Amino acid sequence: MKLAALLVMLGIAYPSAVLAQDQGIAVTVGNIPASANQIVVVVDGKGSYRVAQSISPGITTTTMVVGVPTTDQTFTGYRVRVIATAGSGTFPSVVGGGKALGVPVGAGQLTLVNVGLTVPTLTPNSANPSAVRPGFSVTFSWTIHDSAQFVDGNNEMRMFSSDRTPPGSNVIGVQRFGSLISKVGDDYSYSISFSAPSTATTMYYQFGEAGYPFDDPTGSQAPFLVLPDVNVASPLLTLTVSGSVLLITSQPSSQMVTVGSTASMSVSASGGTPISYQWYVGASGNTAVPIAAATAASYTIPPLTSTTSYWVRVSNSLGTVDSHTATLTARAITGDFDGDGKSDITVFRPSSGIWYVLRSGSNFTGATGTQWGNSLDIPVPGDYDGDGRIDISVFRPSTGTWHILNSSTGGAVSIPWGNGADVAVPADYDGDGRTDVAVFRPSTGTWHILNSSTGMAVAVLWGNGADRPVAGDYDGDGRADVAVFRPSTGTWFVINSSTGAAASVQWGNGADVAVPGDYNGDGKTDVAVFRPSTGTWFILYSTTGTVVSMPWGNSADVPVPGDYDGDGRTDIAVFRPSTGTWFVVNSSNGTAVGVQWGNGADVPILKRP
Repeated sequence: MKLAALLVMLGIAYPSAVLAQDQGIAVTVGNIPASANQIVVVVDGKGSYRVAQSISPGITTTTMVVGVPTTDQTFTGYRVRVIATAGSGTFPSVVGGGKALGVPVGAGQLTLVNVGLTVPTLTPNSANPSAVRPGFSVTFSWTIHDSAQFVDGNNEMRMFSSDRTPPGSNVIGVQRFGSLISKVGDDYSYSISFSAPSTATTMYYQFGEAGYPFDDPTGSQAPFLVLPDVNVASPLLTLTVSGSVLLITSQPSSQMVTVGSTASMSVSASGGTPISYQWYVGASGNTAVPIAAATAASYTIPPLTSTTSYWVRVSNSLGTVDSHTATLTARAITGDFDGDGKSDITVFRPSSGIWYVLRSGSNFTGATGTQWGNSLDIPVPGDYDGDGRIDISVFRPSTGTWHILNSSTGGAVSIPWGNGADVAVPADYDGDGRTDVAVFRPSTGTWHILNSSTGMAVAVLWGNGADRPVAGDYDGDGRADVAVFRPSTGTWFVINSSTGAAASVQWGNGADVAVPGDYNGDGKTDVAVFRPSTGTWFILYSTTGTVVSMPWGNSADVPVPGDYDGDGRTDIAVFRPSTGTWFVVNSSNGTAVGVQWGNGADVPILKRP
């Protein structure tokens, strides 16, 4: 009997086309006995290739696929067997009258043909990126449709790069699938993460059998989808690794900003254009507070009232990148008790321990009085809680204790730091926006600082018993520098906090009063003195070296420099005890202001030294 007749008798559909190289055989089996629970289709010849399929009771027809990898398109010497079984194991006994079909296929006889075999298909996730920046991680996901029960736990997905030779060395990522129970028609979803090469290249991803070589995608042959029993050509899937992918090249910077002042931040980015920007308030990645109309590469904040963080999201067609968080730390103006960015006219009255504040925010008309301290206390105002307002505070020499009234909460804080012979030198030495408790000890020339940011104590040997401490931010790095003025030589000695380097400048004489301040608004403390003998101020600008001299005051006046007009520059000012009058020259417009506030026994809190 001819093979065609046997196929018909056993319900095996006769194929109608020549089988292509490295494909396989799909066989429809009919007339399945009711007692069978498994159908096995086997192709024997140079090797044995088989597939077994469990069946449910009552199934009489099923289609099965056998992959037959070979270069012999005619399968010379091969035979097909179809077995229906009712037991377990590879080849249990034949039941229900079924029998093996073993018909040799010789040269010149019938040719085996494909009857509709469809290989597993790869469908990449539509959200997969088409490009990635060199050196950065990327994740791909895809779905495999198993049309022929070929996918198993020995399959894997590989990522490889075209810039590596030979082809076997270019695999940079592998995802194994583990054990699977595959059924015809099943879908499997997978993903793989890997780091892109550090240089621009084209990368590929393919599905295949673990241990099988992958074809070189840069060669003349298209890559193949390698299956356990079948090789099938598949489309080439590419990922471009390119330096044109969006990259932030310059981050927005954190800054110290004086309360009431504005500041600008900027970001630089490279990559495919157009590039868009959106600034936010808060920590990087928090999109809860977008800033309206802040859609440029730079952003200027409104006048700062408290420490605030910002960040920017940069976007183009390839995706988005979030900047670092830039924190603008509010730095209180000296003597600014109401947080409006201007120094307030304030005196401490030792006889009653009351602080009298004439607020600049109400154009020096709103007055407040707070009892804090006693007649032996020394006023040490500063922003100890970092809320952008000066806190009422005293240093009590009798106990070496600092008593602070926090403006943010109204809570009282007491800190033992120093002794009766120490000179209180409060300032922001660690640059965290809060005033640090600190003393200068003339007996040893040592500065003892308690950093508010860490709670760590720092001791710095700088100066001698005759020196006058003049802490200030002389290098403009946002941290107060340890510094002294030496009356015997009129020399200023400074340790720059930014570098640790020492600097000295001769400016003034032994009878002068040191009045350091930022008189030109460049963010750096300027060396300056007030000369009582002539009532003249001598200022040396830190940035330009320009010398400024201005007569303002008399020999009985007390110098009280501060930023009374809120323009970011220290104003020349004196307090006249004989009349209790403050005389201020506003740096913003050069106008003179006179305000009566206090009496001869009061201590102006901006007093120098």
